[in-house]
Amino acid sequence: MGSDQRTPRTDQQLVTAVLAGDHEAFTALHERFNRRIYHYALKRLRDPMEAEDVTQDVFLEVYLSLGSFQGRSSLSTWMFGIAHHQVGRRTRKRVRETLPLNEEQVLQVPAAVVPADHQLDLVRTLARCQQVVERELTKSQRRVFRLRFARNQSMRSIATQLGTTSNAVKLNLSRSRRTLNRHMAEYAAVV
Repeated sequence: MGSDQRTPRTDQQLVTAVLAGDHEAFTALHERFNRRIYHYALKRLRDPMEAEDVTQDVFLEVYLSLGSFQGRSSLSTWMFGIAHHQVGRRTRKRVRETLPLNEEQVLQVPAAVVPADHQLDLVRTLARCQQVVERELTKSQRRVFRLRFARNQSMRSIATQLGTTSNAVKLNLSRSRRTLNRHMAEYAAVV
């Protein structure tokens, strides 16, 4: 169902359409809230790449859990609650990563030894991920996925390189992650 450009759909109409499988409605939802969520994250994290990652994670979580949205608050309040949670997780992670250690403390930290069976499980899981990426993602999705995760490029950099928008890159990655999550969940159920 396409949207009438003269009468924009309400948040609830977009939610209903997304839950009915309308991908254009999710794109419209993304366009409606993307900049605000990005600026919210940027103001708190003061790092554009982190803010982009938070924004992407928020929309992935929104997509995956939209069915649980009960409408007790506005959609924007619910989404900004997710954004707040994502920012908080990254802030806590930063604090853990930046705790200084003196040289003596570093020498006392034991090296992690990963048991052989765990290493084998990791190798098998990574091989399965590679299979899913190669077999289930479109050529475009594979390219964006590799630029983002293998080369660690920002959304804007990927968009510029591919001649598209950051929103299109984010939507592409969201679909790729959804495909990967679905196939890996099936794989985990079998193993």
